[in-house]
Amino acid sequence: MSVLSSFNNEAISVNGKVAGNASRAEMALIRCYLNLKFSRLKDSMISLSTNLEVATTLESEDSGRLLTILYETILSKDLRNQTATNTREPVESSIDSIETLNYMKTLQWIEKNISPKEKITPELILDLHSRCVYGKGHHQAGVKFRKEYLSIAKPSDYTKAIPHTERIYAQMSDLCDFINKDLYSPIFQAAFSYHQLELIRPFELKDTRTSLALFHVILFKRGLVRNTVAPISLLSRLNNDLFSTIQLELAEAKKQQEIAFIINKWIGYCAGAVELAANTMNSFHSSFESLGSTWQQRLGSYSKGSSIENILLLLPANPLITVESVMNMTGKGFSATNDAITRLVDADILLVTSNPYQRTRIFRAHEVFQVFERTLGNVLPQYVLSSAFRENLLD
Repeated sequence: MSVLSSFNNEAISVNGKVAGNASRAEMALIRCYLNLKFSRLKDSMISLSTNLEVATTLESEDSGRLLTILYETILSKDLRNQTATNTREPVESSIDSIETLNYMKTLQWIEKNISPKEKITPELILDLHSRCVYGKGHHQAGVKFRKEYLSIAKPSDYTKAIPHTERIYAQMSDLCDFINKDLYSPIFQAAFSYHQLELIRPFELKDTRTSLALFHVILFKRGLVRNTVAPISLLSRLNNDLFSTIQLELAEAKKQQEIAFIINKWIGYCAGAVELAANTMNSFHSSFESLGSTWQQRLGSYSKGSSIENILLLLPANPLITVESVMNMTGKGFSATNDAITRLVDADILLVTSNPYQRTRIFRAHEVFQVFERTLGNVLPQYVLSSAFRENLLD
């Protein structure tokens, strides 16, 4: 499949089933986040949603432990930074953890800066790429569109379609025009833009997270989500064979009829990813509401607005804490925070774990991790791999 010469003049049709699936997925996402908006767990669920999207990009074969690995990575970084501040020793991080945390910061930047009707420009997409790869804007990092033609050992019809450097800005401008005109549904627009960015390859470094970030930007721009990122990457994580197959088919398609058929398949796939994201967050919300009730029964009475209540509301998105981290998040003093944590330990809600970096104690909400691993490790894979889901996903 080649890069379209003009998005604005190209007739792109979506069949009825795909359009219906996309519409249903969009409504599912809207309902999900409207439901979360009025929940007492709103802040935790919004944070968890973003973290889940980040976690799905981690290089780990154990899908059930993705969130566990992410939270351990975040806490490890924070603790090492504290140690480095106290000892003035350099902090070392793996490449994977750096890229993961950069992607998290990029999504948080999108949450704060992208509003409905935002005008998308080549420079904004360049900024997304710079933030994903280097953790800062393209002006600070000195990132530009690639200046050299990509050297590929065995060119295919797919790689031959990659534009030369002098055409990159024009192709990116055309892509932005397509995005800004809102001619299609949000999912169609986001899905099609994702793949076209992958085809144009405007950066010297290939980074799929940039295409994912653009997908999120479009969902924000079209008002499908507000102040939160949907975990749309879950589907490709749990069913990578299907994702890879569609991407390969898109890359190798030549005839217009074949291209149109596979584009519909890709849009259907993305609709399934969005619907799965909504269903997953609904599942997590329900599980943590139930767990919260169990905790309340175990603890007995406590005051509204107390340190205990504040910590309980934080735990679904912050299952690894220290006294200092809770003080920073809640604004409560040391004595009240320490007393509350002690009571939560006594109620078996928190467990004390070792800290390899300093003497500060780490507390682990073990039942939160059980919810993570039960949902991501058992429930979702069975749902995603079911024949009913796959039949509904593809035309």
